[in-house]
Amino acid sequence: MGAEVALIRVALVEDDSQVRAGLRALIDSSQRCTCVADFPTAEAALERLPSVAVDVVLMDIHLPGLSGIDCIRELKRRQPNLQIMMLTVLEDHDRIFASLAAGASGYLLKQTPPERLLEAIAELHQGGSPMSTQIARRVIEAFRQPTETGASVAALSPREREIVALLGKAICTRRSPANSASASKRSAPTSTTPTRSCTCALGPKR
Repeated sequence: MGAEVALIRVALVEDDSQVRAGLRALIDSSQRCTCVADFPTAEAALERLPSVAVDVVLMDIHLPGLSGIDCIRELKRRQPNLQIMMLTVLEDHDRIFASLAAGASGYLLKQTPPERLLEAIAELHQGGSPMSTQIARRVIEAFRQPTETGASVAALSPREREIVALLGKAICTRRSPANSASASKRSAPTSTTPTRSCTCALGPKR
């Protein structure tokens, strides 16, 4: 008998109890992941996460009290190797870059299909940088805009360079032959099965 594959241990930071319960149910239904903890606030996560063995954290941005972005910044200071992915409805430039600059290695929108979310968790755990296609496009658009000083890419800060590298990795991963074939099969339209998003599956969009 082969060695048993260890489950990816996931923690959630999400203030909506319905969404949080739905995410936990989705993750626990997977054969590759298990939800080991969930927190309604950033403060609770900062207090209790250090005592939990976790591989991946899914983080909302809008939280009561400390924001998800501030939570990431502090978690990465304490646990630099912790893998964190934003899961939010927000897709404006400022929050995307603030999240990535704080230390997030992935950024998905809550309308992401549940199957893709589970894939993204595994992808992040394996060293990838999953991003929703809308997010990748916004990152590209932001880097195409000339800066006020006319600075080139060569003048980017170390973290900005890292963000560019994360984006490139995300795009390459999504365009790989295996993922493209898989995505084609998943996206094939049918007359009886509508596409569902995490938001639809888990609760009201926030």
